[in-house]
Amino acid sequence: MWTEPAKAQAKLTEYALEKQKAFASGALDAGTAMMAGATPAAVAAAALAPSRHRVRANARKLAKGG
Repeated sequence: MWTEPAKAQAKLTEYALEKQKAFASGALDAGTAMMAGATPAAVAAAALAPSRHRVRANARKLAKGG
């Protein structure tokens, strides 16, 4: 990003949106789990699952050099 500042804004926006989408999805999943009577641990797991998925995908992407 430092070497191509013109492209940085689009990439930074993509990163921010990715986090917002994961958070919103996790909130909805946690609410659904809670309404279904899931245990607190299962509700927490449902809340964190989308973020974990994104983090793992990003780690794989970075490991490949992307």
